[in-house]
Amino acid sequence: MFLAAAAVGTIVWQSARMQSPLRRITNTTEDGISINPSISGDGRTVAFESTEDVAGTGGPEGFRAIRANVGIDPATFVELGATRAPAPAISQDGSHIAFASKDNPLGTNGDGNSEIFLYDGARLIQVTDTSPRDISHRNVDGNLQPSIADDGRFIAFSSNRDLTHQNADGNLEIFVYDSVTLSFTQLTDSTGIVGASDAKLSGNSANVAYIRDTGTAVSANRDLLLQNRVGAPSIRTLAANAPLLAMTYGRAISDDGARVVWSAQTATNTTQVFLFDARNDNQTRQITTLPSRAIDVPLHPSISGDGTRISFATRRTVTGQGSNSDASVELYTFDIPTGILGRVTNVNASGATADVVSSMNDDGSVVAFNFPRLLPVLFPRRLLQTTPKSISVIRHPGLLPGTSPFLTAPLSVTNRPQPRRLRRTASPWHSEEHLRSRRNRLSDKLTVLSQRRWPGRASRSTVWRRRYFLFPPMKSISTCPPRLRSESPKLL
Repeated sequence: MFLAAAAVGTIVWQSARMQSPLRRITNTTEDGISINPSISGDGRTVAFESTEDVAGTGGPEGFRAIRANVGIDPATFVELGATRAPAPAISQDGSHIAFASKDNPLGTNGDGNSEIFLYDGARLIQVTDTSPRDISHRNVDGNLQPSIADDGRFIAFSSNRDLTHQNADGNLEIFVYDSVTLSFTQLTDSTGIVGASDAKLSGNSANVAYIRDTGTAVSANRDLLLQNRVGAPSIRTLAANAPLLAMTYGRAISDDGARVVWSAQTATNTTQVFLFDARNDNQTRQITTLPSRAIDVPLHPSISGDGTRISFATRRTVTGQGSNSDASVELYTFDIPTGILGRVTNVNASGATADVVSSMNDDGSVVAFNFPRLLPVLFPRRLLQTTPKSISVIRHPGLLPGTSPFLTAPLSVTNRPQPRRLRRTASPWHSEEHLRSRRNRLSDKLTVLSQRRWPGRASRSTVWRRRYFLFPPMKSISTCPPRLRSESPKLL
């Protein structure tokens, strides 16, 4: 019998040898965590953070920043450093990777301030070197959430440190780092407000989208702005005073800067995905029409480099994509030219409730994501399930030709084999007492550090272990009905 804390999905590159469009990238121990992936534009490299030594470098336990070459099968791994690296920014060819961390992977960040680090294809360097106002502000001061250009030269990020001697008041501002001239440019300049955060740099490095909080303290309603990087500032407001406005940790802007995706609240317990489209008369469109639900995961909408596809996750039912009565988290895609929604995962397990962060390659044919359980397409003969109350090994019912890679029959609580029904044998490994002991120990191991609103901060929470898979989403939605078709023939 196999034991897993949960499987996790990451979708990236598909080899011609693969029979399934879903490919698992990591295969770690039962209490390992691999989360927050970003995929390069060419779809050959995935950067993520993991508690497991997948690169075989040794060293103490803890999070590690990982670069995976998924252009080959099996994937190969390189450890960038012993550090957190939530949703690293990654260049088009995967050679340059930037992330923010309070850790000290190079021995140069002893004060634990949040700093920007850059892997330049050969080595890891520390880009910023700042100090908090005092030790009590270490959790809020620093440099956060970098975003990188396709060629790896420019990095945009938010910071409340005075990097260019123009931010003495310590507001959150948007800065851009030039890795060729080794210089910083302050893009925004605010006074008396929280400031600007969540910088998203377009692949061509011409535009930056960011969130502005005009309150004197962190507020629920914020603005989304789009600003050019060079020349006289030209600022466009994409969303004003939007409730619970949020962008994903990774890419949320197309390479040409013409399309931006985000989520915002439209009613109580109801958030939706939105798209700004400068290619079509600067329209702002609501992409989803999700129902209300008191508890849901962040939608984390991400966009492909060419701006044609969007991915997002939710525990709510998406119209036209089948029932989600168990309220498990599922990953979906939206094709902008056709207006078609597609369902990537279908796990049918109420225990799958952790955040799903996804990232798409340039043309949206491949999406990398972490997922809180084993997906059924992984094992042609057996499906491993783990829930807080039971550990079961279930037969895979097989796949029908021409259908999406999901179970042909739902695995519900009623038809899922329970441990007490397993045949007893002389081996203690099959006894109910052993299963109960393993289950209890597993529950103890599943209390881990998890990401919430600020990816650089952690909170205690019970989550499932996440692993990574590969999957070209649009190949799996050919049978999905049309949804949210555009009324504009100009949508390309």
